[in-house]
Amino acid sequence: MKTVCLFLLLSLGAAIAVTQSDLVTSDSKGKLSYKKNDQGDRIMDYSSVGYRSGQDLPAPSVIPNKITVKPSGGDDTKSIQDAITKVSALPLDNNGFRGAVLLAPGTFNVDELKLSTSGVILRGSGLDATKGTTIKVKGSSTSVSVYGSKSPKFGKKYPLTKTYVPFGGNTLPLKSTSGLKVGDSIYIFTTVTAKFVHLLGMDKLVRHNAPQTWVAVGSIITTDRIITSINNGTITLDAGYPDSIRPELFDSDEDVPYVSTYVWEDRIENVGVENLRAIHPATKATNTDQFLTIGKAQNCWVRDLYLQDFGTGGERLAGCNSSNKTVVTTQGDAKWVTVQRLNIHYTYTDDTIAAPPQILSMLGTQILHRDTNITGGGKYWPMSSGSTRARGPTVHYNVNIVSGSGAKVVPHMRWSTGILYDNIVNPKGVVGITYRDTMGSGHGWTMGWGVIWNCEAAILSVQNPSNMFNGSAPVLYHNWLVGGRGKNDPGYKSKSLMGTYDHVGTTVAPQSLYVAQLKDKLKRSN
Repeated sequence: MKTVCLFLLLSLGAAIAVTQSDLVTSDSKGKLSYKKNDQGDRIMDYSSVGYRSGQDLPAPSVIPNKITVKPSGGDDTKSIQDAITKVSALPLDNNGFRGAVLLAPGTFNVDELKLSTSGVILRGSGLDATKGTTIKVKGSSTSVSVYGSKSPKFGKKYPLTKTYVPFGGNTLPLKSTSGLKVGDSIYIFTTVTAKFVHLLGMDKLVRHNAPQTWVAVGSIITTDRIITSINNGTITLDAGYPDSIRPELFDSDEDVPYVSTYVWEDRIENVGVENLRAIHPATKATNTDQFLTIGKAQNCWVRDLYLQDFGTGGERLAGCNSSNKTVVTTQGDAKWVTVQRLNIHYTYTDDTIAAPPQILSMLGTQILHRDTNITGGGKYWPMSSGSTRARGPTVHYNVNIVSGSGAKVVPHMRWSTGILYDNIVNPKGVVGITYRDTMGSGHGWTMGWGVIWNCEAAILSVQNPSNMFNGSAPVLYHNWLVGGRGKNDPGYKSKSLMGTYDHVGTTVAPQSLYVAQLKDKLKRSN
């Protein structure tokens, strides 16, 4: 009997055994270790994403309902907006909230709603089609806006030392830290140089006999962080810096990055939209209407929503510019936002769109999107990032897509950095980080330092930027494909695999990089 039990235990152990990732490993206590490449780059820590840098969202019971609005049968926009205005005038409680506007069960007809004051929640009565809250929108460009005002006020500039900073860390060397202190909010400013653009081959883009502009030389990229420690001329940031810094790619010493403190008095926070259904008018014509956008805001959330037929596409004709928007957008000045438990549904399929819609566009930094289901539809980009304003860490975790081969989990264009696709299931479509050449208006290299971790798709694909044009040159910018199930495809315009790979085709441990990093962070903080 003991022999049989031992055999069963050994068999069970073999059945559940998993392969450890080579790039991120975990010991018996869950402590993570990271493998660096020969230049010191490694996969970054994503545990600071989301509301209050990784905290759970507040329970609805913590935020009391202050005003209840009932459906009128007519246009309900004014009555809801008036209730939002009244709650916005209430004082903040000890938790930083003023209260919630509760939409009673029933169907509301709505044009555009705006939340522009900290501590206000727009809350429905549930997702049940008959007993919950349903918003029927008129087809406005944006149904709900969560927006602060004005802009940050900047202080003194602190140049970095002219030295290589590898990707994956959270420390920056400065020429002087005099005047800086722990807790300061800062922006890190970097310049797009001609040498950088040339290295990636983005000065070679020509379409219809006209040069295409990828990211313009001289453009300034900003990264929003907080200083957590200062030591021997080095500052430590609350989250990893989402790029490497390479002095050999500076055009001159004027391109040395710098840090500046800031104060932003009108940036709103503790605003949420939750627990309701929103329905866009069903039509076979493409629409560019989005449900919600968040900007000039931090520590906000969107959770428990059913969203139907928003943003079904842009232009149908190849070569046309698209004005398509997304279903939910976080803007480039958004920080610490959680988008959680969305059910996004399309009632019909259209694969003829030349400029597909971006269902979710996560610009900004420290953004968490998790636990979403997307069903129906045809050709679209379920999770996207559209510019250098997408500055990780940003996480898409535990997303299930039930659609066709046109559903592509890909960045959109122009050098997003530091985004993680973690346990995304898109069985008929694509999960990839690849070159896009002259598509659109010269989208070129879409992302650097991106990670695809234990995803499932018909096609998995990553490409390392720059090696498209010089395969013998050292890889200076990486995209990682780790674990997962699906065909490992070379990607657009490549005949050979040109990404950075780790056990592709095998589920690796940890099962979720984001969850493992969050657990590791919580253990270290206790």
